[in-house]
Amino acid sequence: MSDSKAEELKLQLEQVIKNSDSDKLYNGGKAVINFLPGGSLASYIYETYVKSPANQRLDNFLLNLVEAIKEIEDKVKSFSADSPIFQTALISALSTAIHHHQEQELEALRNTVLNAGLPNAPEADIQRMFLNWLDEFTSWHLMLLKYLHEGTYNDLQVVRDDLDGKRPFYNQVLQDLNAKGLIKLKEVYETKEKNEKYARQFGNLAIPLPIPQPRILGYEPPYRDTNLISFKKVEDIDVIVRENELYYQYGSQAFRTDRVTDVGKLFLDFIKNPLEKIRLDRCQM
Repeated sequence: MSDSKAEELKLQLEQVIKNSDSDKLYNGGKAVINFLPGGSLASYIYETYVKSPANQRLDNFLLNLVEAIKEIEDKVKSFSADSPIFQTALISALSTAIHHHQEQELEALRNTVLNAGLPNAPEADIQRMFLNWLDEFTSWHLMLLKYLHEGTYNDLQVVRDDLDGKRPFYNQVLQDLNAKGLIKLKEVYETKEKNEKYARQFGNLAIPLPIPQPRILGYEPPYRDTNLISFKKVEDIDVIVRENELYYQYGSQAFRTDRVTDVGKLFLDFIKNPLEKIRLDRCQM
């Protein structure tokens, strides 16, 4: 995309956003999207998912995306907006952006499109998996994953202050990330004697497991009346926050666990703004 074409696209996008007439917005949006690489395919997405009146959210998303494409083309000569993998990522991001509104989610979507045009982008199947996760995840999923990987003390404060009202939701997010293989939570198996007087003796996250009772022909199981319970305990948000508080208090790596998997780190890199990585690399030169 040449400088003049990118600038023309930017001006048309701004006009689309300012225009209040629904038909003009819709037609202008179709014209605007055809300027993008793979315009005919992207136009199909716009025609299919965005009926008149045009979706303001998508227009804003496109404006930010085009500005970022122009900037990255100026700084990365190997960036390819004509590659099929870039066009596929663009179409997927457009269809997903329509039903997301939080800035953190839209920023991650924009960054996936930019990263898809770089020569070191993940292969197409991995990108499709990541984009599907972005469609499924909330801003809390992205926030907690980033926090576990490179969270600061200020990030810790935000999570800790929210625990009373959001504890069960944070724990559900952790379970989602763990199930996707983006993080790995520690699991500990314990066996204790059950006290019938305390129904919640083993905590909310304790998962009772049956005690194996070997059977010998002609004999009853020897522990049929046992009062022992085995259960699995999985790390929760309280464990993670407490561990990080100790890390920031004493500054020892012994209090910090690397829970983010290689898949999680690749996902975080794919949703990170490549322009920030370029600026960081230049600062370190």
